[in-house]
Amino acid sequence: MKKRTRRSRSQHENELLGLALLALGLVLAAILYLGLDGGAVGSWLAGVLTEIIGNAAYVLPVALVALGGLLLARSDLLEVRPFRLGVGVSFLGLMTLLGKDSGGFIGLAIGGTLAALIGQTGAAIIGGALLVAGLLLVTGASTGAIMRRTGHVMKQAGTGARRAFEWPSSESQTAEDVHTGEPALAARPRHELLDGAESYPDVVGASHRQRRARSAGR
Repeated sequence: MKKRTRRSRSQHENELLGLALLALGLVLAAILYLGLDGGAVGSWLAGVLTEIIGNAAYVLPVALVALGGLLLARSDLLEVRPFRLGVGVSFLGLMTLLGKDSGGFIGLAIGGTLAALIGQTGAAIIGGALLVAGLLLVTGASTGAIMRRTGHVMKQAGTGARRAFEWPSSESQTAEDVHTGEPALAARPRHELLDGAESYPDVVGASHRQRRARSAGR
């Protein structure tokens, strides 16, 4: 009972967290993409995010909506380690690419430090490599989960289709057997009863004919 209670609580917590992330992503999208008034709290939050992560704040609403949708759908992708690692590596690569000019405080700390150590070109190469590696991890994890789910669905569909094909074939064979059997029955000659006294009078004799005549007269 305790395990079931903990499991149900975790599922409800994930759903509430997913709903909160989805709502936050939609609010940020309305403020950053459409330029709508987010009020004091919304405008302040958008400004703080822009200062912290720079232009990456415009990617954040999409990421929040995607994560919220996965949590609401109870997707297994969030439990896959490559997916979570890929999200972190992608964010790190994006911050490195944006650097100190467009990456906010985080971009300044990561990209600016790498640029000071290995130059702007080296930092851009490392940032691009990290971003591609993260996307490959995310895509590989999601593709693997989709392939497993698709394989299971295809297996069920194949079993159903095989049963559907076997059922009409058995019915058609039965119908063919019935139809093929009818001409055979129709082609059989009908055996009629013969009157032995009329067909073979020499063998039966006259006494038998007399008895038949008497019985007919009665």
